[in-house]
Amino acid sequence: MTTGNFLCGDPMEDNEKTFDPPAAPILPDGIGLTHDQVAELLVLQCKLEVSPDDPMMMMVTLLNAYLHEQDKLLQRHNQALTSILSARTDGYVQAVEQVSNDLKTSLASSTVEGIQSTYKQFRISSIWLAGIIGVSALVNVTVFVLQAVSR
Repeated sequence: MTTGNFLCGDPMEDNEKTFDPPAAPILPDGIGLTHDQVAELLVLQCKLEVSPDDPMMMMVTLLNAYLHEQDKLLQRHNQALTSILSARTDGYVQAVEQVSNDLKTSLASSTVEGIQSTYKQFRISSIWLAGIIGVSALVNVTVFVLQAVSR
């Protein structure tokens, strides 16, 4: 218990009133340091002992409250970004699936058409080659016959 004026009213009136400070809030999510942790840290780092009712300890409470509000803001931003990104990702996935299906269909049809076209060209070329071979054979036979007759 501490007594005294806490920046309210006339200092002479409040000297007799008592004030019980509320217990330091223990943050359930582990954000921030407790008063005991800050006092321990000051002893270890600065070789300075601080009592629990030191005004400097108010900063611990204020900074812990700030960290708590900052964490709430980050969670809100995280939820917003997650919803935006998931909506856009769903759109991208659908677009990729559509393009993939269209490509699969066009490749399948172009492949069949390509094979048919190539086969048609092969048949035409084969007929021409057979004709050339036939004419070449007739020319060779004719040349041999003419050479045999002329001797």
